[in-house]
Amino acid sequence: MEHELTIVPVLNKIDLPIAGRTRSSPKWSRPSHRLRDVLRVSAKAGLGIDEVLQAIITRVPPPAGRPDEPLRALVYNSHFDTYKGVVVYVRIRTAC
Repeated sequence: MEHELTIVPVLNKIDLPIAGRTRSSPKWSRPSHRLRDVLRVSAKAGLGIDEVLQAIITRVPPPAGRPDEPLRALVYNSHFDTYKGVVVYVRIRTAC
């Protein structure tokens, strides 16, 4: 937040019986976060995936640069996490 990045809050694994949809709403420490903005998803059950993608498209601003130039991406690292799966670090740049 101190770098003024756009944050899309997502509550995952809502399909689990222990999740308790009403009591598992996170408590945010900053008033800028509103609980109604938290997206509830289950990737396993396929719930809320379209809403997350739509939120990324509408909330996250496009990179600076010229849209007519080709987009360049560099995969500079990746690793496997037991809980997250494959985590890939990518730097996206527009041609200058």
